[in-house]
Amino acid sequence: MSKGPLADVRVLDFSTLLPGPLATLLLAEAGAEVIKLERPGRGDEMRAYTPKFGADSVNFALLNRGKRSIAIDRIGWASVTRRSPKSIRASSIAPSPATASTGRAPTWRRMT
Repeated sequence: MSKGPLADVRVLDFSTLLPGPLATLLLAEAGAEVIKLERPGRGDEMRAYTPKFGADSVNFALLNRGKRSIAIDRIGWASVTRRSPKSIRASSIAPSPATASTGRAPTWRRMT
């Protein structure tokens, strides 16, 4: 269980690149449970940047520490693939009061 002022908050993180992951990192450090949703097969494009820290980029590792991550078909919400060692069910991400995205409103309409 997380400690901090946001310990009872769950955030779905649809963001990529720098601004969104930095914002959700701050939420995670304040105790929120942050679940990063990535594209199946590719993940966040920042994973491929250099320099590398293991299989992922240093930037990705730094900006996404303390978060759980899954790959999910965001358009159809159909396929869920594990990206972290702890198990998470698709149904456990649904009741989230907060979301973070770098997409515009039309992106959200296509995903629902």
